[in-house]
Amino acid sequence: MAPLSPGATALVYCERITSGRRSTIADEEPELGLAALASEPRAALSAPAEPSTSYLRRTALTELGALADAFDNEDDENDDRPHRNGSTAHAQLRVWDCLDTATLLVDGDIDWLREDSEDAGPDPADLVAVIVLARAGRAAFNGEVYDRCCAVNPLHGPATARHRVRLSAPADRPRGRLLHVCAHCRATALAQPATVHALLMTLPGPADGPDRVPYDETAGPLYAVRNGIPQLIDEVREITGAEFPSGRAAEGPVQAL
Repeated sequence: MAPLSPGATALVYCERITSGRRSTIADEEPELGLAALASEPRAALSAPAEPSTSYLRRTALTELGALADAFDNEDDENDDRPHRNGSTAHAQLRVWDCLDTATLLVDGDIDWLREDSEDAGPDPADLVAVIVLARAGRAAFNGEVYDRCCAVNPLHGPATARHRVRLSAPADRPRGRLLHVCAHCRATALAQPATVHALLMTLPGPADGPDRVPYDETAGPLYAVRNGIPQLIDEVREITGAEFPSGRAAEGPVQAL
């Protein structure tokens, strides 16, 4: 994809949203729409272990659209407020980082996520990254900054503990690995450790490869999510050509947050 300058991506995206496309965001999946911004972040989210590309596109469209709406609406209504929703400066920066980085993955255009788009759209791994970043940004918007997602399935949401889990059939890997996991995956690992591998998220494989591929074995930046949200942000920016790492403000658009 052609890289966009980091100083332009989020504002370009928000301008596209305000040009008349916003109304479709909450309509497609209301349970993930703007009303969810007011709710407390959940420890674990329901997510399929074998999501289809169509599911990922719809979810990415909903989540990224909701984050951009929140960013844009807060900026319009509270220009004189130094902090949004009681958030710390660190949380505000995380909102910006997540919105900017997710926008890089869609080339600054939410329409690329629509199933009726003439273009193929981002690949499944990039769609997962968009969802992860958008959800982390929405949580930060409400003042909760978390660095780790569930390593079994990043769409489960924030990790709540580290636990030794076995992500392949027992005969293949008897010991397992110590990973950050959500509450649901930890409970499964305690009660039925031999079944945790069935919760591992796999994605549609390439045309010339296997039908499904473990998410962390796909090409692109998604593998970095196991190391944390900041690492995923940095990896996306490095791949797309953005020049500043997460945790450092850029000039210009950041001032509007």
